[in-house]
Amino acid sequence: MLTAKTETADRVAGLSTGADDYLAKPFEPDELLARIRAQLRRVEMAGDGLHHDKPIQVGELRLEPSSHEAFLGGKPVYLTELEFRLLYCLAQRAGKVLTRHEILRLVWGENETIDLRGIDAHVRRLRAKIEDDPNRPRRLLTVHGVGYRMTLA
Repeated sequence: MLTAKTETADRVAGLSTGADDYLAKPFEPDELLARIRAQLRRVEMAGDGLHHDKPIQVGELRLEPSSHEAFLGGKPVYLTELEFRLLYCLAQRAGKVLTRHEILRLVWGENETIDLRGIDAHVRRLRAKIEDDPNRPRRLLTVHGVGYRMTLA
């Protein structure tokens, strides 16, 4: 948050409502840059995997984030940017169950507000592209009452 309000109560209110940082005007540009760099380091250390260019191979699925390409059994899979981010997030955590809240945070971001059931629609579209039979998925499984898990095979 960048604001003219300098009172402690204002800072507390800003941070309590979701701001990652709070900087009051006037400010030094070098301090602002240092705070931005610190936030970027925190994101990288959190290991969300969405800011890295590391290719991932899960079974027959290979994801190349630097070129935004996906391959299944060596054949290209054409994905939207959002589908790619969702699949990359799940592939990076293959074998682990991710709740819809975790998926929302990792793929859409902390401040995004979408219906959690909308994630189901995105998963259905992904399954149509990466599953042999989307009605009986082998790669991207639903863990009922919890979320989704990408299999390691």
